[in-house]
Amino acid sequence: LMFHPIVTNWKRVLYMDSCMTIHSPHIHEIFSLPEAEGQLLASPDPWFWGRRGIKAKFVNGCPDPNATQLVKKLVGRNDMENVRYFASGLILFDTSIVQEHGGSFDTTVLEIMSLYQELSKLFVGDQEILSIYWVYVRKQFRVLPLAMFESNRVPYEFVKRVTQDPHIVTAGHKTRQVCAQRATNHLASRQ
Repeated sequence: LMFHPIVTNWKRVLYMDSCMTIHSPHIHEIFSLPEAEGQLLASPDPWFWGRRGIKAKFVNGCPDPNATQLVKKLVGRNDMENVRYFASGLILFDTSIVQEHGGSFDTTVLEIMSLYQELSKLFVGDQEILSIYWVYVRKQFRVLPLAMFESNRVPYEFVKRVTQDPHIVTAGHKTRQVCAQRATNHLASRQ
């Protein structure tokens, strides 16, 4: 788990899915983002369902009414189409959000696991549950900046749109065969 108490050995942690591609030796700059102080940073979900809110991510034919009601209670709204969520493929967080919450270092992990048990039947992946937890329950989420303040490098973008742009990290779905295969298998399993 990326929020295990062992991460408190460092000030900041950058989690990346295995399909990420690092394009620049300047990855260390991401760790110095001032926006990360006491926060979790990630990018909004870039796919089409990200524009239709978390409702589009419900498992087909599911929504368990109890779990759906819990989501509405946690996010403080009934309109699930306006509940945004972040992509969990690249997450930067200040480990103080794990250290300083609750009575022990284990509190964050136990709360996330509890939420997984209650909501896992609604969602296929983890990003919706992590989003509900960090955005709405803990209120310690910020959007990852689009560019670094001094260098103008792009810390992360899902797809590297312009070849000359100084991207540090992008998702590798278009560039690495194993990632394309995983994405295809994931889509096939949801139908």
